[in-house]
Amino acid sequence: MKKLKLFLVSATKVALAFSLASCTTVDIEPNATYTFCPEFKNVDSKSYFLTCLGERYEGLPNEVSKSLEFIQKYYNYDLNDYTVAQYLGWERDQLAELYLNTFSITDADVLNETRIKKAEVLFSSCTDITAKSVAYEVGYMDEVYLRFYFDKYIGESPEEYRSSVSCN
Repeated sequence: MKKLKLFLVSATKVALAFSLASCTTVDIEPNATYTFCPEFKNVDSKSYFLTCLGERYEGLPNEVSKSLEFIQKYYNYDLNDYTVAQYLGWERDQLAELYLNTFSITDADVLNETRIKKAEVLFSSCTDITAKSVAYEVGYMDEVYLRFYFDKYIGESPEEYRSSVSCN
């Protein structure tokens, strides 16, 4: 499991210790029912949140913008809503409330949707990648979480989804 370690240096500075992993992506047409940025699938694009939020991005509270950038950059690490709040120097409940007021979903929802979109791309790549490997690639501790959220957002298991993808 890739770990993202946060060492608080001061109230405003955070040092990150991590190693980056890259993966190629492909555009797909899923049957997913996402609530956050449903039309944009390439979560590895540097403009992911900027594109999906459009002009709203500029008017977002600074903490939301910073947390979105943090999620987009580190979603594939052992990251959770507590870590994102810690990065900002906030309590988890404060950040969740800010997200609810801004987007009507929490930062944990945004993180999970980002991970599942990436998982969807990996399962659509016509390779024999396992659910356990995909879970690791997108930042879940094990495949149980991947399976739960994949079913929640996609409406089917990873195996059912993979069998519906046509590989020519």
